[in-house]
Amino acid sequence: MAETKVFGITINTDSFKNIPESYKLIAGGVLSLLILLGGGYYLLYPIYTEYQTLLEENEKLSSDNQALETKLGYNPTTKRYRKIDETEKAIEDLNKEIAKLQERIPTKENLPSLIYDMENLLN
Repeated sequence: MAETKVFGITINTDSFKNIPESYKLIAGGVLSLLILLGGGYYLLYPIYTEYQTLLEENEKLSSDNQALETKLGYNPTTKRYRKIDETEKAIEDLNKEIAKLQERIPTKENLPSLIYDMENLLN
């Protein structure tokens, strides 16, 4: 009779030879499944908790962004901000003023406007 002491308990190892092979396979499968599940939980749980915190931060940032867009006058139908439209109108007005001023600039350099006008009259 073969005996082994494990944690102060005497185990008769001869009795393991009497267990059918199918029971040994089932016990080994259950044990390996428990080991895989425990290892998976040990490895994946920190990733899962980090993912949850990132989701919460994303929701907070999303609500902050929504509040900021409302403050800045975002129009969801045109997908533009009110300030951009106002700025584009101001740019158009400035471009018109620039065009008017560029018409008044003489085309030749270092020529006073009186001489330029006289030259136009002579031509």
